[in-house]
Amino acid sequence: MDEPFAALDEQTRIIMHQELQEIWQKTGKTILFITHNIREALTLSDRVLLMSTRPGQIKKTFTVQAGRPRDPSDSVLVHIEKQVMKELEEEMEKVLKEELGDDYRFKTSAFRDRNRDHMGDHI
Repeated sequence: MDEPFAALDEQTRIIMHQELQEIWQKTGKTILFITHNIREALTLSDRVLLMSTRPGQIKKTFTVQAGRPRDPSDSVLVHIEKQVMKELEEEMEKVLKEELGDDYRFKTSAFRDRNRDHMGDHI
């Protein structure tokens, strides 16, 4: 599934998350789910594979050991989200240095602090 919920409004997205989890529980089938939404990945998945920038390869695997149904504010998920963000910041810095030059310094703490508690506020 490649970004299946990207174009949905938040209410429909929540319903579709529930439907997907019910299908998974009934069938036990593996579902490969591609998303740029970190919370969505952590809420729906048992494993999250983070891709690197060019060349796109699996950079790191995160195991999500949280009970179901999952609450996005669960401390386990928040902890993993911070780890994912740290890895993503490294990848963003690579891209920015490639595009803007080696002198560019990515302000990681500003990005992390600004988005930590406010993901989705713009919705």
